[in-house]
Amino acid sequence: MIDLKIKAEFSNTSLPPFVLRITEDLIQEAGDGATLISAKSCEIKFKYPEDILGDILLFSPESGFIHRMIRSGEGTHNSFLLTERCDQVCVMCSQPPKNKDYSGLMSLMKEAILLSDKNITVGISGGEPTLHKEKLLTFLLDIQEKRPDITIHVLTNAQHFTDEDIEPLSKIQNTIWGIPLYSDQATIHDEIVGKEGAFDQLMMNFFRLGRAGSRIELRTVLLAQNYYDLSRLSRFIGKNLKFIEQWSIMGIEPIGYALANKKTIFVDYSIFKEPLLDAIANADALELPTKIFNTPRCCVDPSIRSHTTKSISDWKRKYLPICDTCSEKDECTGFFEWTNEEWIPSEVRPITSFDSQQS
Repeated sequence: MIDLKIKAEFSNTSLPPFVLRITEDLIQEAGDGATLISAKSCEIKFKYPEDILGDILLFSPESGFIHRMIRSGEGTHNSFLLTERCDQVCVMCSQPPKNKDYSGLMSLMKEAILLSDKNITVGISGGEPTLHKEKLLTFLLDIQEKRPDITIHVLTNAQHFTDEDIEPLSKIQNTIWGIPLYSDQATIHDEIVGKEGAFDQLMMNFFRLGRAGSRIELRTVLLAQNYYDLSRLSRFIGKNLKFIEQWSIMGIEPIGYALANKKTIFVDYSIFKEPLLDAIANADALELPTKIFNTPRCCVDPSIRSHTTKSISDWKRKYLPICDTCSEKDECTGFFEWTNEEWIPSEVRPITSFDSQQS
């Protein structure tokens, strides 16, 4: 697991937070394996991770910490938490709602994005980011104008759009909206998200986003409540939401509310493969681009392994000892760092080179 927070000593702790991209000319050796940076009339001493060159850091003198905002290099995953407030209470939420908000740091987030490498994707998550809808739309338009090469991915429950948002949304083309839909049945979706009427509101806002030409990634987490109806959901999406860019089918992240609700939400998709197989078959027939996230390659049928993706962020990804001899380990998403044996699917096993040839 990669540490994104670094303890530091600041010579001036009264400075407000600031953002810097780390370049070779900023770095000085300070002895004992430490690094010294001089910036903003301040000297900052910290233990220097070897891979930090090119990263964009947030320096917080008052707290005595440095935060790695955007990490450089191929294959890194970068995202900002805009708020921990949310108007839904999903049964498997990995980031349970709290009355904490970071929207006051949006100017620093924007500064970091503008300093970043070309053609990267940066995530915006929560909580629910559209609780700050007006500020967020302005933020996205400004990034698009100044850095059209950058893609922003916003995770949202899409509950807060109105007809008045269609015009500004139509101007935003460098943003992908990651939106969850857990069932084609309103009662099941509403039960999963803990909000009555959420499904109906979501459907209205899908069509508002569709009218605006917005880019949409539809997300469905595999749960006991929806797994056996997955085939029906795939047909619903193919019929009613053909304008989406991608359907992402996702394994549970075993943290947050998922831990308390494991007995009612966990389904071992490695044993019961048919619902996922049928859903992928329908999606392929309907020409619906589909990927499988957070799911080890060995746990799905060989015929659909090409749909799996290395989705778990590199800073929170791990592999099990049994994975060491797997011929497809480098292509596999592995497991979340906090996955214990209670959450490991039954059919986890190394894939041999013979298995790969057969699939």
